[in-house]
Amino acid sequence: MYLMRCLLLGVCLFSFSCSGNRMESHFEESPPIQRKVGFFCPCKHKLKAASPSQERKIVNSHKLKMQSRQQNAYAKGKSIYCPPPFYGNRSADILSRSFFSHPLIVIDPGHGGKDPGANGFGYQEKNLSLKTGLYLRKILEKRGFSVIMTRDSDVFVPLTQRVVIGNKNLPIAFVCLHYNSAPRSSAYGVEVFRAKDCRGWWCPCSKKLADCILIQLTSYIESGSRKAGTANFFVLKHAQVPAVLIEGGFLSNLKEREKLLTNQHLEKIAYLIAEGISYYYQWLKQEGLLHHFFSADKRVHAPFS
Repeated sequence: MYLMRCLLLGVCLFSFSCSGNRMESHFEESPPIQRKVGFFCPCKHKLKAASPSQERKIVNSHKLKMQSRQQNAYAKGKSIYCPPPFYGNRSADILSRSFFSHPLIVIDPGHGGKDPGANGFGYQEKNLSLKTGLYLRKILEKRGFSVIMTRDSDVFVPLTQRVVIGNKNLPIAFVCLHYNSAPRSSAYGVEVFRAKDCRGWWCPCSKKLADCILIQLTSYIESGSRKAGTANFFVLKHAQVPAVLIEGGFLSNLKEREKLLTNQHLEKIAYLIAEGISYYYQWLKQEGLLHHFFSADKRVHAPFS
């Protein structure tokens, strides 16, 4: 009996050692866990796994972001909002889904810093355009749009830098905000401009954007003979995305100036511009034109970018 017990114990110990060797060899042969690099979708706020090709795009995107921050750094420690770099090919599934649900708008409040714009009578155009831009950003974000501002404080931003921010981020709309002034105090009304002699794929979109915004503005603001027109303003001439420049009224006109100096009127202007952008966005979807704004094939860099 004693011999039988010893024999059984030996068999058990041998089988246990063999199974341990098999388990050990199994873990040695299994590949190590690989931590995949992910990319951050700014609209969805989620980290998604990336393929090797996407990893290279992430690295390039990071370099562009660092360069953008350096370009947007100004003297005396002042800086403006650093826009995110262009995310390579937006046809990736996660980027296209997020873009369709959160289309991008770039708001460009005119002047700023050492450039006051129209000045006199105790007002400065740069402050009115900035207030309108901040109101517009708040309204658009509530409607689900993603928004980038070329400036969100009283800083000077060169015209070339404004265009670079618009072109590199490829928004569905690049909206420049200004207020007008004229030698004749009788001049009044709103104006919306698009680029003159435009020949890019974005030109029909610019025209539709200008028409949609003007229709909404003139439904509330007296416009007289003012209408959507074309001009060779620098930001419109060099923009390679749908772009408009809005003159929200004449500060040289006493009646309009009294309204423009109230926050309620500026907020109403911002609301009407947002209404026009919303109608324009619906038109883009109906016409099937949204693919222009996440396809790398459609991007053209400005000469100075």
